[in-house]
Amino acid sequence: MSSARRLRVLVLAEASNPEWTSVPLLGWRAAAALSATVDIHLVTQVRNRAAIEGASPAWPCTFIDTEDLAAPLYRLGSFLRGGNGKAWTLNSLLGSASYRLFEHRAWLALGSRVRAGAFDIVHRITPVSPGFASPIAAKCVGVGVPFVLGPINGGIPWPAGFEAERGREKELLSMFRSLHRWMPGYESTRRNSAAIMVGSSAALEDLPVGHRRKAMVVPENAVLEREVVCSPRDFSSLVLRVVFVGRLVPLKGVSMLIDAFKVVSDRCSGSLTLDIVGDGPERLALERAAGGRSDIRFLGSVGRAAVMTMLRESHILAFPSIREFGGGVVVEAMASGAVPVVVDYGGPHDLVPEGCGIRVAMTTRDGIVAEYASVLGRALQDREWLAAMSGRGFDHVRSKLTWEAKARGFVRLYEKLLAL
Repeated sequence: MSSARRLRVLVLAEASNPEWTSVPLLGWRAAAALSATVDIHLVTQVRNRAAIEGASPAWPCTFIDTEDLAAPLYRLGSFLRGGNGKAWTLNSLLGSASYRLFEHRAWLALGSRVRAGAFDIVHRITPVSPGFASPIAAKCVGVGVPFVLGPINGGIPWPAGFEAERGREKELLSMFRSLHRWMPGYESTRRNSAAIMVGSSAALEDLPVGHRRKAMVVPENAVLEREVVCSPRDFSSLVLRVVFVGRLVPLKGVSMLIDAFKVVSDRCSGSLTLDIVGDGPERLALERAAGGRSDIRFLGSVGRAAVMTMLRESHILAFPSIREFGGGVVVEAMASGAVPVVVDYGGPHDLVPEGCGIRVAMTTRDGIVAEYASVLGRALQDREWLAAMSGRGFDHVRSKLTWEAKARGFVRLYEKLLAL
């Protein structure tokens, strides 16, 4: 095979949508970044068709219709979960059934082309959840085409001491998280994958030992190169601007942030502001906890462009999520020059290297509140410390956490698998 020829990659991304957020946007961004250096053919679910066709991609797409099963499972999941935003483990469990149908129909549509050698690599990018089996992996082995899995992420244990939050999230199924290894197709998917990307070091530890030799940590989140814009801000200004961005649900830990903020703000009146961006079922309770303070604002849900603007105008992103698999806003914050302060557990652990932000130890609720208060207090006193972390975080994202850089890493992996 000539290395001068562009590689041909069949991209499986059941969730891939330029107009949505989270995993669908991940699927879209990864495919678009790859298309700059390889020839891709995107296979995605039919629900994404209108948005993708509106974006006029320069690569071919195949839309797989599984709504005959996906739609009723979604309605069942919404009923059992009591609405969106809760019981994500249950949601993944139900979604795994319709995903198997997606791959079955995807193979019916494109399997003959894979067998005929039309693609050099098959790469399944989404779903991210580790519980979704990929029957196509074995089919690729049968025809000699390397199958790449990932990045996969999720399934980390619920932290001890936060059982009340788990109950309010309706995440009782997470107590049986290890059972996902016994899901049909779990072992064969990993055995038949030529390479496995995992979204965090926690996800690597979750992988059976026998498969870790072909695994690598590749954070699932990134930003576009054009979004890496560190607007000038005055770290010596009298008022330190702190922002939280995310869903207002128990696991995000916003109540701990409010308690920590009040401790510091009461001691240093007028020196801090906190903007809470996002919405969710916890909003009323959090507003009551804030007590109507003028230095805490609840801004509700805003568009991504507005989020990026707020991050570029803030000094600190406070993100005390206690069970975060990814943490895309952490990358966006560093890309904007805001210093992330995260709980050192799950995905954020890998996103924030030493010196690029602050990782607060996962301890108890009181312990996290105390450490957040300590960090905010030091930030008020030592602005040079804060400014230095801002610069290092910005440089880290620019060099390693853009979609363009990740796509180049994907291609290097493909070439290694093909021995080019």
